[in-house]
Amino acid sequence: MTRVAPWSSWTREQVRAPGGEPALVTRLEQGQLWFSAGRRRSPWRHEVHVGPAIVSTPRGRFQAVAESDGGATISCLAGRTRVVAGLREPVLLGPDQSAAVSSDGRTLVVMDRATSGVETPPDVIDLTDGALADEEAAVEAGALAAVGVGERGALRGAAGGSASGASADEPASPATDDGADDLVELRSARLGWIPELLAVVALVTVLVAIVWVFLAGDDDADQAAAPAPTATTAVPTTSEAPTTTGAVEIGEPATTDAVSTTVATTLPPLAAGASASGELRGCRRAEGGVAASVLVTHRGGPASSFDVTAALVDSSGASFAEGTERSPLVEPGSTAEVEVLVPFDGRAEGSCELVSVTGG
Repeated sequence: MTRVAPWSSWTREQVRAPGGEPALVTRLEQGQLWFSAGRRRSPWRHEVHVGPAIVSTPRGRFQAVAESDGGATISCLAGRTRVVAGLREPVLLGPDQSAAVSSDGRTLVVMDRATSGVETPPDVIDLTDGALADEEAAVEAGALAAVGVGERGALRGAAGGSASGASADEPASPATDDGADDLVELRSARLGWIPELLAVVALVTVLVAIVWVFLAGDDDADQAAAPAPTATTAVPTTSEAPTTTGAVEIGEPATTDAVSTTVATTLPPLAAGASASGELRGCRRAEGGVAASVLVTHRGGPASSFDVTAALVDSSGASFAEGTERSPLVEPGSTAEVEVLVPFDGRAEGSCELVSVTGG
């Protein structure tokens, strides 16, 4: 908003409208500011305060003079000029009209600039609160009539030149249909957000797709890297004595692979004083009988090998087959796994047990 005082000595750079547009001021002469069009998208927005009057124009030109007594004189040069004084309704001036506002803002006189030898008496408008309702209606009717006169005057000015000698130096503004331009710009402003919305939706879609691809790749990698689950079963342990602490059921053979046995030419020695414990890990059918897997743990004494004995028992607990296998050399504190073959012909039904683990 720009404020103009009677003693003003404004320059082109000092007078700016909202948004910093100095192009509104076209000429400065002896304290008088000459204005041209404002923004097309916001008509009546650029206001100039001259004394008690507020003057604005959408796309026209006007001259504002701050009088020494505190009043103001506004002349519409092209288009339409809007003048507000006091608290009453605004007055629209055409290109051949001017308005004089008193210093207190209570009186506004609208005058038509003479274009021929016939003089038109000025219209005096009372802006006090005691004005009658019929006077208000007359003012509104005169304002509407002034709009039509202003548009016709603008067309005549474009064809035959400006009627005012003071505006001869000013560039002529083309007379256009402000309402049509405003309507087109309003429609463009309403539809201008659609491309931005489509761009935002496309960007969000791309981001979601990228995140989904990364998450799907991580899940596949985790499934490939996960090891196969292994089931562990606690197996009863046996001490040095040939007593059994548990039994393992013998099931049907799960595979037909033959068990390859390696016959050692020389058995490892049995050291005197060595002791160990055994743990039955499991039994399975093998070629020639049943193979029992025993874990031997060295408990005391020197390094030695141990004889591991396993047996097959029936449902009543009676042993009907036994087998013995010598373990490899077991160092103190270490373990060794021994597979004992219990020979048996036919179909074995029952369970296998660890009988003994003996040293030298």
